[in-house]
Amino acid sequence: MKSPLILGVVLILASQAAASALVNPWQIVFYWYTYRLSVLANDVSGNKDVAATCRGTGPGNSCNFDEFAEYIQARNKDYSPFPKGTIGTDLTPDPQDAVNKINKATWKSSNPQDPRTLFPAKWGKSKTLPGLGEMLQEAVDIANKIRSSSTAVAKLGGDMTKVVELTNMKSVLNTISIARKQDFWDANTYKLIANALKADSIDVQPKTMQGLDGKTFTLIDTEALVKGAPNPGDLRKSITNALASNPTTKKIKNHPNAIAKVDEALSDLLSTIACT
Repeated sequence: MKSPLILGVVLILASQAAASALVNPWQIVFYWYTYRLSVLANDVSGNKDVAATCRGTGPGNSCNFDEFAEYIQARNKDYSPFPKGTIGTDLTPDPQDAVNKINKATWKSSNPQDPRTLFPAKWGKSKTLPGLGEMLQEAVDIANKIRSSSTAVAKLGGDMTKVVELTNMKSVLNTISIARKQDFWDANTYKLIANALKADSIDVQPKTMQGLDGKTFTLIDTEALVKGAPNPGDLRKSITNALASNPTTKKIKNHPNAIAKVDEALSDLLSTIACT
């Protein structure tokens, strides 16, 4: 678990306003495996947490992947029907293959999910809608509730390490973390923020990661940033001012919570949980 100060810096440095075409297909796959895990653990009628009223041509009148992806879409100005036959009847598609097929489909792949239909028990009647970080955390909380239930674990075979739905949730969430960072940290953003911090006498340490396309990208090492800052309390102000002063990054300042807790959610999902 990161310290509150480091998380506060990550809040700004790792935020985006909306789902991008690069990341959104991975989010759909992540939610799909959350849905399948809940259905397998609770049966179709007992699944109250994830797309609870989604009914289709899958086992027990559950939804198949394409029906699920269509069901959870936000009905906004960018809405377009999710193409039938994109994934089909495969209930456990390879995550990368599924994303490739979604990207090849004729569809606006940046259209977000509706939390009210995706997580009805949590936000079905809510007037205030959550950000991406909260939605990912809710999926993780649902998975962890299943992992902590001896009844659910027994129903899933007794060994959660062999449950492909949970395994794929973990790998996809890790990919989302990488993709969000890659989506944010282009060369211009790094230069802008690094220069602003250096102007405030704050030392910047670069960190290199490999992106989804195999290419490397550079981001700021936030832990080293916090440790090396002469006055860590000024970090938020320096970064926020840098983002707000540039037309290409100004919108990021207004949506600081969009993906702030992706890594925290991943840490929770990877943690060891005892059954009760």
